[in-house]
Amino acid sequence: MSATTDHEVQVQYRDVFGRPLCYPMNATAKRFCTLTGNMTLSPSDLNVIEALGFKVTPVMYAPEATSC
Repeated sequence: MSATTDHEVQVQYRDVFGRPLCYPMNATAKRFCTLTGNMTLSPSDLNVIEALGFKVTPVMYAPEATSC
């Protein structure tokens, strides 16, 4: 993995039952979730992650199509 990829935290914002949640989308983001003990990252988690020098990148939500 390159250094730029290691310092990029990809997240996906989703509205779940009226609550905006931030889900990890790459290995680095998942490691931060493991560190915090949560399945999602809070706004304060993201602020600390950015303060540590990581780049937080939102990824577009694209639900998988289902066949009827």
